[in-house]
Amino acid sequence: MSANRKPLVAAIVSVVMVGLLFGCAKPRPESQTTGPTPPGPPKTTAGPTFKVVISSRPGQWNLDERERGYRETLAKEFPQIQVIQTIDDETKYTVGEQRASAVLAAHPDLAGFAGVNAASGPGIAAAVTAAGKAGQIVIVAMDADSAVLDKIQEGVITASVAQRQYYMTYLGVKYLYGLKHGYFRAPGDTSKPNLPEIPALVDTGTVEVNKANLSQFRTPSQGAKEELPLKHPDWVALLSDRKKGEARPDEEYVMVGISTGVEYWNANRQGLMDVCAELGVKGTFDGPPDQNPEAQANILDRVIARKPAGILIAPGNPNTLLPYINKAIDAGIPVICVDTDAPKSKRLAYIGTSNYDAGVMGARILARAILEKHGLAPPGKT
Repeated sequence: MSANRKPLVAAIVSVVMVGLLFGCAKPRPESQTTGPTPPGPPKTTAGPTFKVVISSRPGQWNLDERERGYRETLAKEFPQIQVIQTIDDETKYTVGEQRASAVLAAHPDLAGFAGVNAASGPGIAAAVTAAGKAGQIVIVAMDADSAVLDKIQEGVITASVAQRQYYMTYLGVKYLYGLKHGYFRAPGDTSKPNLPEIPALVDTGTVEVNKANLSQFRTPSQGAKEELPLKHPDWVALLSDRKKGEARPDEEYVMVGISTGVEYWNANRQGLMDVCAELGVKGTFDGPPDQNPEAQANILDRVIARKPAGILIAPGNPNTLLPYINKAIDAGIPVICVDTDAPKSKRLAYIGTSNYDAGVMGARILARAILEKHGLAPPGKT
């Protein structure tokens, strides 16, 4: 890039980043509290109460945050909806089905299930169907894998809270590329005051999936690529002014996922490949097929040895991955967490779902569906 072009590029990027910083650094309320699930005022426990069970993998940070969102929202806004138990589905369909079946046998009056990982919903749906209670028990799932979409279409799963994992890698690689090539500076870096600073937190949002809109989630990006120019034109414009012909096919950006054998990661992988093609760089997707943070740490260690241009990682266990994330940063490799955060590490930023807010959204969907099914007006409705 010529010397007389750099000031112009910096100025243009600064303008783009103004919108980005104020549009993305805070949680996006339109994806969390609008549409069919606005917050309702607190209600008393007068009248009937309804039992619900949460299916999760306790100890996994992002899932614990979603469960916390469910529990606190139900307690505050819908006290007549009572969480009686959390079952450990081990993020596996078959385990989730077995444990949900045991719950149904013990609690024949159960009103609903909430699943907080991609495997939870299909496992619960299988158990409910086997018990002959499909359509009688409200099920709110997580994510938009085909197994979830199929059960929504059949009417077994009521709705799901879908993440926008495509956005995580799409935006993450743009930030890493911009950091490497001097278009941006890292959060808190005061050594380059003339460069726009990337935000330390970007909430990529969630959306309710139900029968009315499930078709858009059948695409490889689960609809995110298609809506990207409409919802986030600033992300599309980011780096569009960089010098033409800057393709670097040997410059590698790596995404290290966890439990990559589940369909959830397909859209994340698609976002990585699309943005790398746009920038003319190499994208590599890696990670253990199951929930194995130790294996993920070993993979990350091997990636660090290759000295890629940047790393995105969804740490399966933040404590286990922390020393490896710090090792990469100390080696001069920028690291951004996506999907799951490791806030105590040296990572530069987090791009992903506000997991607590995902639980809040799911709680409101679950509670309103249960109350409507039993002929009761949810809060905010007459």
